[in-house]
Amino acid sequence: GAGRYALRTGNGREEVTVNPSHHPFGRRVGVHLGRPIWEGMRTADGEYVFDRIARCDAEGQWPLDQLREGEILLEPGLIYRRRG
Repeated sequence: GAGRYALRTGNGREEVTVNPSHHPFGRRVGVHLGRPIWEGMRTADGEYVFDRIARCDAEGQWPLDQLREGEILLEPGLIYRRRG
């Protein structure tokens, strides 16, 4: 579905607030904050696989400095890494 996400590339961090299209694939591997965690996610930027749940700060935000190159952060705090 649509939503905000952040992407870290080799050039640094970029937060995207448009509504990109995310298409889950694979099996459901869990639930976080009432939403399913899918094994993988396809975006316009490529395919990503679930890696971990993001750390949340005191204000309920997910600091973007926890993203490594080739990772994306999807609401509600799910980090996926580029497949490959």
